[in-house]
Amino acid sequence: MSDKIDISSIIPFKKNGPIRILEVGIGPGYNLEFYPKKCQLIGLDKNPYFENVLLGNLQKHPEITLEKFVNERAENMASIPSNSIDVVVTSNVHCSVDNSQSVLKEIRRVLVPGGRYYFLEHCLDEPGTTRFKWQMFVNKIRLWQLTWHGCIFDEFEPKISKFGRFNYKGKRYTAEHQPFIYYVLLIGLAAYLTSSHYGGCAIKEK
Repeated sequence: MSDKIDISSIIPFKKNGPIRILEVGIGPGYNLEFYPKKCQLIGLDKNPYFENVLLGNLQKHPEITLEKFVNERAENMASIPSNSIDVVVTSNVHCSVDNSQSVLKEIRRVLVPGGRYYFLEHCLDEPGTTRFKWQMFVNKIRLWQLTWHGCIFDEFEPKISKFGRFNYKGKRYTAEHQPFIYYVLLIGLAAYLTSSHYGGCAIKEK
């Protein structure tokens, strides 16, 4: 995630207990550095390979307690009880799930009343831009989807808006601009295509 989020200011639902965080699509744990000390983390990912990688990366963050790693799809998080999680985090997850509405339903289910859902999802650039044209091109030929485990370029804001059961605020932004040739030669096309993001916070009503 690009900015440090204010998770540490949250009062846990279980008073005097740790903040319980569920990261959906946790992968190797890229977001660990943004989590508050003494939090209790559940990592969920459909790829079981990431469990050992995550455990290795957690050694750099001994203040975080991993409650468990869950190998499940985001559309059906059966191992997570309802009304049990203070914070849910997704980072570039909705681009590759089968059904975002099912994922949002599950996120809302597991959150405690007043719980927060932080999201950061890459999205389509403004129509007509060079980046938008490239995104639509790789969508059309399915190159990106085949390379990145089903990921497609899409808009997340309409999905959470359609869900309609969260109070949320979000904003679009683009990573620091560099000339297209810079991405191609030094970073690669992937960084260029994923520079457009939609991020924000949704709250489950009490």
